[in-house]
Amino acid sequence: MYFAMSLFSRKKSFAAESFVLKLVNNSRSCLQAMQEGPRVSSRVNLTLAVAVIPMEKKKPRFDQLFYAVTKEFSSCGMAIITRGPCPLERAIIGIPWENEIQFLLASAKHTLPIGGNFYQLGFELEELIPPSDYPELANVKI
Repeated sequence: MYFAMSLFSRKKSFAAESFVLKLVNNSRSCLQAMQEGPRVSSRVNLTLAVAVIPMEKKKPRFDQLFYAVTKEFSSCGMAIITRGPCPLERAIIGIPWENEIQFLLASAKHTLPIGGNFYQLGFELEELIPPSDYPELANVKI
């Protein structure tokens, strides 16, 4: 009886492993990049929690601050995952780095639905923002 149970258990495990391998192999970023055409810069998958402060008329809206996770980075941009559509034109992105938060001004370039009411929002990173430019940045925590 034990042998039969482990045999069926192994079949279930093999099916799960097979599915995960197919999912991962068919979701590799290099395959997606080939479908979209050549990219100017390569991407690095990196998941971090970040603070997003929308900009409105060149002023940060700290009352609309929200948190997201990153999906990937390039030398000049990044993509975040948001819950629901996020119609931003510009934002300050707070990224944790060496026990501090670095703030970058970013322009939104694209929004793509990825399912389950999640969206990928792509940003072009423009410049580092010194926290002294906006004293409220000192209160931002991640």
